[in-house]
Amino acid sequence: VKDAIRQMGAYLGFELASGVCLLNVQQIFIAGSLSAFGDTLLSTIRQKLAERCLDSLASKTCVDFCDLGEDVTMLGGAAALLREQIGVV
Repeated sequence: VKDAIRQMGAYLGFELASGVCLLNVQQIFIAGSLSAFGDTLLSTIRQKLAERCLDSLASKTCVDFCDLGEDVTMLGGAAALLREQIGVV
């Protein structure tokens, strides 16, 4: 099982590195059911970011789990709706 988690983390880290390099993303939060994979997933993602990004970018990028639980997608959608339609948030 840990090998599968590491493989998934490698794929995620590979893809997230593009965002870090192109957009200088400094915070990445993993939410929902992926948080169940714990430190194995996070450490693999961080390792791939370090391999694929400039040191100056990778060292400034925080990768962590989000505490918002399973409703994080719904909360993000609600925040986007409030921002676009009402100008709140």
